[in-house]
Amino acid sequence: MWLSQDFIEPGESKDLENIGLDYFDELVSRSFFRTLSIHNTKEEKFMTPGLVHDLVQQLCQNEYFQLEGYMQQVPGKACHLALVPREFQSVSLKQLTTGVHNLQTFIVLNRSDYICEGISPSILNLVELDDLFKRCMNLTTLKLDNTDIEELPQSIMSLSNLCFLGLSNTNIKRIPMEISNLVHLQTLEAKDCYYLEELPRTIEALTNLHYLDVRKEAGYVVMPRGIAKLTNLQRLATFNVGMDPLMHCGIEELKYMEHLKGCLEISGLVNVRNGIDAKEADIRSKDRIETLSLHWSDSKTILEGEDGAEIAEEVLLNLHPKHNLKELVIQDYPGNVFPIWMESSYFLTLVSVIFDHCYNCERLPDLGGLPLLRFFSIQKMHNVQTMNLSNSKLIPENSTRYPSLEQLNIWEMYELVNWVEINNRDFPCIHSLSISKCSNLRNIPKFTYLVELSIYSCSQFLEFLDLPSLQLLRIDSLHKTKIIRLPKNLLQLKKLEISHCPDLLSIEGLSEVKSIEIKVIRCPKFNLENDLNMKREETSVLARGKEVALTEGLDLVAVASCITGAIPHPNEPKNQ
Repeated sequence: MWLSQDFIEPGESKDLENIGLDYFDELVSRSFFRTLSIHNTKEEKFMTPGLVHDLVQQLCQNEYFQLEGYMQQVPGKACHLALVPREFQSVSLKQLTTGVHNLQTFIVLNRSDYICEGISPSILNLVELDDLFKRCMNLTTLKLDNTDIEELPQSIMSLSNLCFLGLSNTNIKRIPMEISNLVHLQTLEAKDCYYLEELPRTIEALTNLHYLDVRKEAGYVVMPRGIAKLTNLQRLATFNVGMDPLMHCGIEELKYMEHLKGCLEISGLVNVRNGIDAKEADIRSKDRIETLSLHWSDSKTILEGEDGAEIAEEVLLNLHPKHNLKELVIQDYPGNVFPIWMESSYFLTLVSVIFDHCYNCERLPDLGGLPLLRFFSIQKMHNVQTMNLSNSKLIPENSTRYPSLEQLNIWEMYELVNWVEINNRDFPCIHSLSISKCSNLRNIPKFTYLVELSIYSCSQFLEFLDLPSLQLLRIDSLHKTKIIRLPKNLLQLKKLEISHCPDLLSIEGLSEVKSIEIKVIRCPKFNLENDLNMKREETSVLARGKEVALTEGLDLVAVASCITGAIPHPNEPKNQ
């Protein structure tokens, strides 16, 4: 938006986006913005302090105008207009903006974007959008997010100065061909548009486009052949390889987008028919891409047989990224093996790796030589029977494997049976291990430095003999487990959380723990008092509607209630 308003002046060595980030940091250092404390969010949010806000309002008078809730007529001098609906509203733009002709900014703000995440988005019904476009032809910034528009009127072609167009979370079904007239457009953002199926072929005319985002949760938006002409693109959130090579874009068109940076998701790789086209994309030359997500398809029908697997292996081999990659995601990969480039210590900056539904692979690549890898997640790799994280011949025998790994997730590995033992020197920074839906796994090897262990939806409690640093143990949804036997050497265990274990009767080994807090949720047969051979003392707390006494000599706090917040499953949002 700052770019669309010409707020950022070009510099000699930096691109405009980085200069804008410098501006923002400078304003934060001068207290023009301050950090807004909001829980349950991955993003930093900022606000202007009250005094600064009041000063800005006084200086700008009616030039910048914000309507919140009740929509009255906008002053004729307004150049920048923001609508903030409190609930579902229908707004007549003709009536609202009568007498306004020099409007440069029109945006719809969702209150949950800038107040808190707990507020539901407010949907706005905009009437007479066509009239607004015909009267306010100086618009440079147009943000219609969270409105119920289904199409843009053809009069959008009159907005020849438009630089920013936001259509996220709308009911829009198509973007008109006339968008080709917006030759100054820098940003096109249409995230989570459920009904949008494809981009118009005329989008290739938007050669000044820097930012394109058409991600959505279900399916993807088809991109036309010729999108390679958008050579100034810097951020392309998702690139979707089409099925029809004559009508839809091919992966080789990425070759011409030399300025891409940040996050890039390539989906529809099932439609790449040979490794040569993947090599043409020249991913390795794009040294400003920090996150690379490679998605094939969740349907196996197109790539059945050995030919499909071999093609996928060639494609992945030739999508070798640059060495400075930070995050890598491989999803729905139908190949039998991973390329050798994954197992080298070439990726000195890689911090996160996710393998999701690589259904034909029987062996994991050993990433133990990656010096900065902190997060490793393995999901739905149903053919892997042995977890061997120390099997690479490329790593010296006496070196420390996974020297920086902090979190390891192993989810829905239904055929996983064995886990190869781990050397004491490996995983020196491991903090959290999460295991979910591994019905055939029986044991966990020694993790000398592991602090938190979470076991979800397994057929039984997983045995482990030596986790000397373990402080927190979570157990959830073990439906056939009657007895949990804790090893005797959990000297550091401080907290035990158990939930949704309907058959659990008792926990053995609690008396060996010196000080522990226990939380029990929805385990109707479990009786903590019997496990501890406790005598009823003066101090007690409520657990499932009955008292639980504290043993003499054991510093125990038992906290259990059906209404206590449940332990979140790894596949559920944390705020549920």
